[in-house]
Amino acid sequence: MLFVNHNLARVVEIDTHGPEIRDSILCGTILYNQIIIEPPMDKGGQIPRHPKEPVVRAAFARVLADLRGHAGLTQAEVGEKSGYEEKYIGALERRKHTPTLTAVIQISKAVSVSPLDTLNRVLELLPKFAHLETKASLTDPMDRKT
Repeated sequence: MLFVNHNLARVVEIDTHGPEIRDSILCGTILYNQIIIEPPMDKGGQIPRHPKEPVVRAAFARVLADLRGHAGLTQAEVGEKSGYEEKYIGALERRKHTPTLTAVIQISKAVSVSPLDTLNRVLELLPKFAHLETKASLTDPMDRKT
């Protein structure tokens, strides 16, 4: 029997044929009675949840940097005007985080641009970053070929 606790990034394997319990600091997923070992999820969502997430991150990072530059604002100023920390704005520009819808709206307002314009600019850039799309996750049963 296998118990997976993703919150703690631990896999606990219980030997049903004896009292031995093995505990490892790994993150895994049960898939058809197999364990697929994955790297632990870093804080801040470093592992994409969707194959297109790196594409969206890259396109938004470019748009954000361009809009911020045209507005003549620093990361700290955009953070202050949008209600986010400078660190978060920098992480968005370095592709470390995927922005929430709230972030897109608030950051757009901070640089005096319509959120729709921001999203349209992101959409226009997606093909340029399409090469960053990740392969389908092996841990998703729908993605596996039988």
